[in-house]
Amino acid sequence: MVDLKRVKWCLRPSPSTLFDSICLWFILPVLLVVITASIALTVSFKLPKVKSQITAKSEFSEERARLHYVNLTANGPRVANTKSDYLARDYILEQLNIIDKRRTNKQIRFEIDVQEFRIMFGMLKNFIVRLSDIDLPIPVINETSSLLLSAHYDSVEFSPGASDDGSGIVILLEILSNLVNDESLVLKTPIIFNFNNGEEIDLLGATAFIYKHQWAHNVKRFINLESTGGPEKAILFRIKPSQLIKHYSNVPYPHANVIGDEVIKALPVDTDYTIYNQQIAGFDFAFYLDGYTYHTSLDSASLIEQGALQHLGENTLSLIRHLLTHDDGTDAFDEDENYIFFDFIGKILVKYSFKTSVIIQSILISYVFVFIITIITIDHIMFTKYRCNDKKSVYYYYSTVRKSLCLRILFILFSFASYIASLLVGIGYTLLISLIVSKIRPFFWYGKSSLAVALYFLTSLLGMIFVQYECYLLVRLLSKRYGPKNNWKQFSYHAFDVERQFSLLFVWCLFMIVSMITKIRSFYIVLVWSIFICFIYTAVIFIEKVLLWYSTVKYHGHTIQITREVDRQSKNSWKSMFTVQRRHWLLVPFIASFIPLIHSIELISRLLRLAIPMMSRTSETPIPRDLIVSAIIALIICICTLTFLPMMNRAANYLKTIIFIFIAFIIIFIISCTTYSFTTMNPKLIKVKHSSRSMHIYNPKDLLISSSTPVTVPKFNQTMRVRVVNNDQVPFSGILQKFTSKSGQELKNLNCTSNRCDFDDFNRMPSIISLQIISLSDTLYTIQFNHVSTYQASVKLIGISNFSLNILDKSPFIRDSDSIYKYGIATNQTIVDVKLYQYDSKASITFTLQTCDMNDSPFLSLLQQTIPYVKAFGNGECQLITDAAILTFTDS
Repeated sequence: MVDLKRVKWCLRPSPSTLFDSICLWFILPVLLVVITASIALTVSFKLPKVKSQITAKSEFSEERARLHYVNLTANGPRVANTKSDYLARDYILEQLNIIDKRRTNKQIRFEIDVQEFRIMFGMLKNFIVRLSDIDLPIPVINETSSLLLSAHYDSVEFSPGASDDGSGIVILLEILSNLVNDESLVLKTPIIFNFNNGEEIDLLGATAFIYKHQWAHNVKRFINLESTGGPEKAILFRIKPSQLIKHYSNVPYPHANVIGDEVIKALPVDTDYTIYNQQIAGFDFAFYLDGYTYHTSLDSASLIEQGALQHLGENTLSLIRHLLTHDDGTDAFDEDENYIFFDFIGKILVKYSFKTSVIIQSILISYVFVFIITIITIDHIMFTKYRCNDKKSVYYYYSTVRKSLCLRILFILFSFASYIASLLVGIGYTLLISLIVSKIRPFFWYGKSSLAVALYFLTSLLGMIFVQYECYLLVRLLSKRYGPKNNWKQFSYHAFDVERQFSLLFVWCLFMIVSMITKIRSFYIVLVWSIFICFIYTAVIFIEKVLLWYSTVKYHGHTIQITREVDRQSKNSWKSMFTVQRRHWLLVPFIASFIPLIHSIELISRLLRLAIPMMSRTSETPIPRDLIVSAIIALIICICTLTFLPMMNRAANYLKTIIFIFIAFIIIFIISCTTYSFTTMNPKLIKVKHSSRSMHIYNPKDLLISSSTPVTVPKFNQTMRVRVVNNDQVPFSGILQKFTSKSGQELKNLNCTSNRCDFDDFNRMPSIISLQIISLSDTLYTIQFNHVSTYQASVKLIGISNFSLNILDKSPFIRDSDSIYKYGIATNQTIVDVKLYQYDSKASITFTLQTCDMNDSPFLSLLQQTIPYVKAFGNGECQLITDAAILTFTDS
């Protein structure tokens, strides 16, 4: 049974037992976190109900959108200039024609344009659709401001690309169908859809559209749909100018935060938004939560949660319709007027300008200073005239009012400094622990953000409590030496209760000043906390003080015995909570922090679920990644914990409480140091590159070529190597040892550094089978390279100053200064005509072939079967296998 007396004792003004201290320091704050976290993590990330296929065609339906996944992802990775890429673009073009044919709104003009653009190793295609009012002539449409919608259909090696960016494609196809089947829609503003290619190769599709397409010059707004591999809610990643947020506020499920604009700049994230936003104002939406499957074979449609497409699709369609009716693209924006915006639990979008933020914070700071000065002044006047009978006031212990006033001011400054010190030590201690853990178990937090929060919450709490404990000992020492002789213990406990609250208010004022000076919009969280803290705390202090002043005046002139008897009789009245017992200060921090804590928890969850998966994709960073993760957690947790410091000072058993929390910390620390970072769904990412190089030497003296008999030029030398690179801090050599042990496959000539291993390839046939000289006539060589079937290959001449080079097979090709790149048709032969007019003794022809089918890599296939928590991280170009055959001409 619950001991009610014990609970009541816990809520008394100054608990002194271990149970009371733990209750105040640990149990009650944790209970608050559990309640607020339950609200933040369930409501904030809740997805809408999926609409079925029978939903009206003018409304977004996730079920209809998902039907496109089958054909889009069934053929494997859509790497540029591969078979899957060609099949995907054929499917998209087919669907565009079907949508055009079946649309019900015949008032809409439906134009399809195929834009071809060149890249180094071939030609890619953007599919562009323009919707406009059929009554408006084309010349007028060409000069009318347009709205651009964009997503890319290419993916990377190994990845089916369901989320990145198949999700954007299927959503845009459904939205296109929704618009042309909305018979009430009148298009005064043309809408352009860009289903682009080459995003994974330096954003080439968006670049080609913006700089080379005839419809691009009048685009005034854009919406880009992207993904970082996350399977859940999509967020408004970036927006510029920020004033456009007023249009987004009308969507049914707002999910946005200004931090994205500022944090993304520091992360390795680049989307078509970067290209578009150089000239156009617009929005960047992305799936971002838990992107552990990004650019891997795990990025499949089955992992995308039900409702994720519905959420982004409905929001995007709503935003489009709002822009069509409320924004003609001609608005002028003040670049100095940046907006702050964030959603609260995915239901309410809060937006205001930075200027408004400065005004509000200036008013709050002024209000706090005026309030505190007023309270101290009235106190001073009151207790100059009347005797103070309040044991929780410094005026009770000294007959000299001036001395009491000086002590109050000194203690406010002392508490202010102690709170700042607690904040700095809490963060510093957390960073120190993160460095220690990183040496023992780097990346322990990968896929385990809750474990990281638990560890760094305890370390931050220990650091902050330690500082408060030291300050508590200092106050006791000074009180014993300089305080009232008979009541120094009571004096040290209670004489400065209100002053502690004043100090806390001053700390929040300091944070607001920093926020205004730095002009960092992400510091909006300071204002969120300050509004609740300042108004609730000042209101409670005001009620408490009014009741105390009233009691002081009412019982002025009575003996101390009568006053004590009145206090005893009124202990059970509601007024006693604010006067004699003051238990309200045990509840005020919980009430004041309830709403801000909900938002802080959803904010830290979003940041960690975005940032942690990205940590394994990046190379070495200027700041250790463990420090980045711990700093994000520590900063927010210390700010949240700061509010409870005045309440915690009411407990006396600091040392026992520290021991209790330290034991909990040791347990979590051991778990963190022994848990393994990677799992099947949160895999370790590696980059694998196979390479082979075969040397062929042609000497006319040795090989006499007739015009009718092809001669195979023998290999002089051949090397085949594998390189594995991992970007995290966990060495890969240990995994290779485990691979060798489990598979029985010996890795010869293994050479490993901190983040890279090289070894001899095994069980792989070179993709270039042979090299033949078919015919020779004077200086004209016809050379045939026999190889596995491929869509792209290149021929390059080195050391030859005067030549002509041509491809004789039926493949389309692109000519560069000294090279030819073939693409577009799968062939197993490449025949070239090389006419040499002048060359030196080291002249050579290099034939390079690149493929990216995982089945062509015995090592990678066997590795992922043997070690399932290791996945290959794909590139936008075929780079898994690069084989080269070098034909050298010599006379010696």
